[in-house]
Amino acid sequence: MATRKAPEETSGDTTPPTTEDGSDDDFSFSSPVEDKPKTGQELYRALVESGFIGAWKDRTNIGDSVEYARLLRKRASERLRGQ
Repeated sequence: MATRKAPEETSGDTTPPTTEDGSDDDFSFSSPVEDKPKTGQELYRALVESGFIGAWKDRTNIGDSVEYARLLRKRASERLRGQ
């Protein structure tokens, strides 16, 4: 996985982040506005179709997703305090 470089910090800069080799990572910055979801229902449908929603449905180590998310936040918080 390539390391991302932050764009130059200038007022109004809309340059997308790039990887060290100059490619534009996995993000799509060129999708036309008319293709973007305009309602919550359209956004939900797009996320399901992309596989984003449901990506972890077959995971057996998660159990209660709310509790799992709480555990991830706690671990992240403990890492930040340890720095």
